[in-house]
Amino acid sequence: MATLHTTLTITGLQTYGYHGMFDAERELGQKFIFDVSATMAPTQTHLPDKLDASVRYDEIVQDIVRISDDSTFRTLEALAEQSRAGYLSVTPSYSASRSQSQKPVHPFSTWLNRFASR
Repeated sequence: MATLHTTLTITGLQTYGYHGMFDAERELGQKFIFDVSATMAPTQTHLPDKLDASVRYDEIVQDIVRISDDSTFRTLEALAEQSRAGYLSVTPSYSASRSQSQKPVHPFSTWLNRFASR
């Protein structure tokens, strides 16, 4: 039987948070978008189809939202790192992960489509 390398991908998770470099960003708040990729430790099978052996996207989503709601960060890098540490702490079966946080609105007079940190 072949070894399975299962990866969960969550894209476009939107939260509202009070993070940012500028005082106004932390006072008024803004939308943040998270993309997450988490790879489970290699396994021979996902049967017998048990939740405790599954990739739990609901737990990852809840952790990211909790961290964004309960904390304030000045940088996207710190927000992404803490989010990643949070969901890895409750789901230790992941062998690798990648987290990206983005904010689609920024305080510049020039146009950027989106600012992100991985």
